[in-house]
Amino acid sequence: GLSVMPLRTGRAEHHGGPRAHPTAFQPARLTEAVEMFDLELGKPGELAATEGPLPLRLKGLHNGIATTAVVSLSFHLKAGADKTAKAAAVVSSSQWLPGGYKVAEGVETSGMTITRGLGRIWVHWDWVKDSIEAPFGYMMLSEWYFEMLRDSARHDMYEQALCAELAAKRSSKPEGCRVLDVGSGDGILSMMALRAGASAVTGVEYVTSIARASEDIVAANRAGAAAPLAGDEKGPIDIWCTDVRGVSTPPEELRFDVLVSELMDASGLGENLILLTRGARKRLCTPGAPVIPAQLRLVGVLCEARFPNLAGVNLDAFWPLWPPDRTGPSPE
Repeated sequence: GLSVMPLRTGRAEHHGGPRAHPTAFQPARLTEAVEMFDLELGKPGELAATEGPLPLRLKGLHNGIATTAVVSLSFHLKAGADKTAKAAAVVSSSQWLPGGYKVAEGVETSGMTITRGLGRIWVHWDWVKDSIEAPFGYMMLSEWYFEMLRDSARHDMYEQALCAELAAKRSSKPEGCRVLDVGSGDGILSMMALRAGASAVTGVEYVTSIARASEDIVAANRAGAAAPLAGDEKGPIDIWCTDVRGVSTPPEELRFDVLVSELMDASGLGENLILLTRGARKRLCTPGAPVIPAQLRLVGVLCEARFPNLAGVNLDAFWPLWPPDRTGPSPE
């Protein structure tokens, strides 16, 4: 199905504050903001279970493609507070607009409605008629995927390894080196390989939505003279949406010279790294082709869960309910 699920958008992320991480979701505003619902929780009488659908008419501030609707909730601790008074807090959430909605400067949006329930707020729109392109199904990546994207030290090491291996290969094969990226995901490693001097790169990604999005990422990084991969001298990047185990063995002259992969999830082995890289190297690469990463070392240790005090309260007994992906830095 298509997304109607709200996504969390942190305050720093939404407002572009100094705490926002480089990979944080940072929406760029395209329209004016309109107050849709004003709820007085302390008033006598029952609160309506739902409100709406109400027309959502937003004047465009800039031309662009709206891909998400951001709803900000401000709340006051004192009843009857002046709306102009500073809110106690602001919480933001987002809803994807599958396929993208075209916004024009000075033009009011049409065909959208918004509804409030007791548990959430959601936007309705006719994506079949109004979307810029056919949307693909909704999916959400795991938190560890974004932790991986934030790992700049890992990116630096991958790029250094690609530069070293490709430099060594080009010295013995000056006509060009082909790189295979197994589990290419967002395409970062494929683009690193091209930047490091590969003559051609093939990324193999099993998940259709990710493969399709990565093609757009590659295209965006080639568009314009100032783009990171601009220039006719840069070789091609092909994204194959398939399981690498089903790729036919190529003739000798089309085998790959370097294999790179980032199939380590959060545990090192959770994405079949060993099986997929060894099988792909044997069937698809030249004899002796280097593999990045070349070695894995797993180290285990037992720890006691400790949590930071919040508002002066010790929460250590909450450890059975804590998600493991919210663990801090590894102990020394």
